Amino acid sequence: MFNNLAAGAGAGGHHGPGFVYVMHDPGLNQVKIGYSGNPADRLTAIQRDRPATILVDQVHANEMNRAETAAQHAVEEHLGMQKIARNATDWYTLPRNVTVIQVLDRVRRAVHSFNAGH
Repeated sequence: MFNNLAAGAGAGGHHGPGFVYVMHDPGLNQVKIGYSGNPADRLTAIQRDRPATILVDQVHANEMNRAETAAQHAVEEHLGMQKIARNATDWYTLPRNVTVIQVLDRVRRAVHSFNAGH
């Protein structure tokens, strides 16, 4: 069973195992790269404000908050993606030349690499 912190995003700084996920809001052409102990519950919470959002996939992470950071840096470095705001958001605008599948591939690679080293 997951507590509220594990079910939510990184607001509390959860350091344990869990998942890094990719969500997609097709209406706004944005993706969210976040972490949670329970991505399905996180999706439900996000859909309150963004009902079109779907969970693309999730990747198991040994330390979900640090793996999320590695995944975010990977999409920024390799795909040229930028967060929609500089504050504590995990949402990125999907560039025209980048697909959700490419984002997911980079996230998977980054998390698997992180897990191998930790």
